[in-house]
Amino acid sequence: MTNIDTNFGHQLIGASPTLTPVAEWLQDLKQRGVDNFASVGLPRVLEEDWKYTNIQYLNDGEWELADLPANIKSPGWLVSGEVIRLCFVNGIYYPNYSELLELPDNNYIGPLDKALELEKVNIKDHLGSLVAKHSASITELNTANIKDGFVIKLSKLREPINVEILNINEGSDGQVFFHPRNLIILDSVSQVNLVERFVGNSNNTYFNNSTSEVLVENGSNLRLYRVLGDGNNATTITNTVVSVGVESVFENLSLSHGGRLVRDEIVVNLDGIGSSAKLGGVYLASKDQHVDNTVLVDHKYPNSKSEQLFKGALAGSATGVFQGNIRVGENADGANGALTNRTVLLSEKARMNSKPRLEIYADDVQCSHGCTTGDLDKEALFYLRSRGIPLAEARSILVEGFLSEVLEHFDQSNITGAFKGVFDEWVLGV
Repeated sequence: MTNIDTNFGHQLIGASPTLTPVAEWLQDLKQRGVDNFASVGLPRVLEEDWKYTNIQYLNDGEWELADLPANIKSPGWLVSGEVIRLCFVNGIYYPNYSELLELPDNNYIGPLDKALELEKVNIKDHLGSLVAKHSASITELNTANIKDGFVIKLSKLREPINVEILNINEGSDGQVFFHPRNLIILDSVSQVNLVERFVGNSNNTYFNNSTSEVLVENGSNLRLYRVLGDGNNATTITNTVVSVGVESVFENLSLSHGGRLVRDEIVVNLDGIGSSAKLGGVYLASKDQHVDNTVLVDHKYPNSKSEQLFKGALAGSATGVFQGNIRVGENADGANGALTNRTVLLSEKARMNSKPRLEIYADDVQCSHGCTTGDLDKEALFYLRSRGIPLAEARSILVEGFLSEVLEHFDQSNITGAFKGVFDEWVLGV
């Protein structure tokens, strides 16, 4: 018996939404997602990649597709200046809080449902293509339920474009789910700074299963800053599959600080000579929260480069997971990959599971990894306390100093400044 035989599985498949009108290719794509998910169901802890993260509790209770809540309050925007802004509420595009700009022909930034209607955008060849190469049951579930999300498709735009995506996740009475599907295509030296935020303003129970496909080609550059701050009873799973082409750059900085369970999974394929990826993550969890960062960087071509730096703080009975994998294919001579994971435990009950991995099938490469887990520096804490600094403030100073190393690898001061504000508020509250 597979997981799909459970009540939860039947509800998800039965609720697969239908776009009107539905192109035949899209209906076929959604049906493949239905069939593939039905054959395996939700991931189990017996699977190596899900060994430390159990989502079988999703099988409990009645679930339904989320709708727009009656009252929607915007928590505000992080980025100021000339910014393209898209707002989604419970996974549904909300134009009232969105601000779109006109772009040159054959370029588009906007909601998925509109992109499907515009022939000039032409996303048929890309939607589903990257996910198909890294099939997983949770992304198949997203494909089965494709309804809304955002599309960024740019070519030959050398000036950087700033975009902020705000996901307001309220849930509703009962248990609801939504499956945002996003597509980013950058070509011919295009540059984008993208901030994507998940904000939960309630204690409602909801399941947010987001999938993004990202294609960065021909000297383009994407900087993605993701803030995962869903509500206390939320389950948030984000899957991002990336292809980085010749002399192109992908950067990702994530901050996880909310939700009952958060899993942020990124697969980066370095698909061109001189391609590079820089990945950073900060995770904060307390009480009985569970936070999981799972990363795979696959070097497929010569002279590709990657960095992974993930640091976190765990308090209460929280559990953290880091699974970092660097793979160097047999044709990727001259590849350079580095992976570092460090975690500080702020209580005796907090637990961290760290599993770094190197797979090297080429010569003349430089790869390294290192992972540590421990307590706050007691001597440094004593020093601050001896100078009259209260315990809570002293802990905050040390935790912020510990985590700030990640931010120093990224140069967007307006974003990293907001991250530091989250550090301070979180530490003072634990």
